Amino acid sequence: MFGFNKADVNMYLMKLQQEFAIKEQDFARKLENLEKENSDLKEKYNSTQAELNSVKNEFAYLKGKEQEIEQMSESIGTMYMVAMQNAQEIISEAEACAREINQISALRLEAASKAEEQLKTIKESIKNSAEQLAEDINSMTLSLEGPKNRLAEQLEGKNLPEIPMVLKNEDTQN
Repeated sequence: MFGFNKADVNMYLMKLQQEFAIKEQDFARKLENLEKENSDLKEKYNSTQAELNSVKNEFAYLKGKEQEIEQMSESIGTMYMVAMQNAQEIISEAEACAREINQISALRLEAASKAEEQLKTIKESIKNSAEQLAEDINSMTLSLEGPKNRLAEQLEGKNLPEIPMVLKNEDTQN
C-alpha cells in the first residue's frame, strides 16, 4: 500500500522486537545488579550507621570520663596544695615548738646548775657544821670527863667534899 513490503516490515519489527527483548533483558540484569548493589550498599550503610552510633556512644562515654578525670585531677591538685600548705603550717609550728622547748630546756639546765651549786654549798655547810658539832661534842665530852671522874670518886667515897652548914638567922631564931 504505501510501498513497503509486508515481510520486510514484519522482519524489521521482529528484529526490533528481538533487539528490544535483548535490551530489556540487559536492562533487567542491570536493574537486578543495581538492586543487589543498592541492597549491599543499604546493608553497608546500616552497618556503618550502627558503627557510627557505637563510636558516638564510645566518644560520649570517653568525653564523660575525660571530664571526670579532669575533675579528679583538679580535686587532686587542690588536695595536694592544701596538704602542702598544712604541711608547711605543721612544720612551722613544730619549729616554733622546738625553739620554745630549747629555751625552756636552757632555762631548766641553768636552774639545775644553780640548784647543784646551792646543794654543793649546803652540803659543804652541813659538812662543816657536822664537823664543828662533832668537835663541840668531843670537847663537851672531854670537858665532862673531869666532873664525871670527880663524881665517880666521890661516889666511891674517896674525895667527898665538905658541905658547909650555914644556918640562916631566921632559922636560928626559931
